[in-house]
Amino acid sequence: MFWKENILNMLSSTVLNTIDSCQFQLDGDQWKYAEITDTSEIDGKYVITITIPEAADGTVTGIQLLGMGSVIGQREEHIVKKSGQILIMKLKFRVYEEGEL
Repeated sequence: MFWKENILNMLSSTVLNTIDSCQFQLDGDQWKYAEITDTSEIDGKYVITITIPEAADGTVTGIQLLGMGSVIGQREEHIVKKSGQILIMKLKFRVYEEGEL
């Protein structure tokens, strides 16, 4: 392994600290803000806990993280959410050297 573990951990921490907010998309329409309710480190991975509001109703078709004035992470989803339910999502990540898992 070329990179030392401490620099990889520092880069992961930097990515986490770059995140300003989170948004979700319902039924492929407008992006709305979700709440980042927790960030933690578990087994060397950073975990971001996101809560989508109770009032949201439809299919969550996307989730994105914002930072530095733009989208810094995004993925498609297909999660049916009914009004009156709270949806809690956890995103896990870490920076690692290619070939190491």
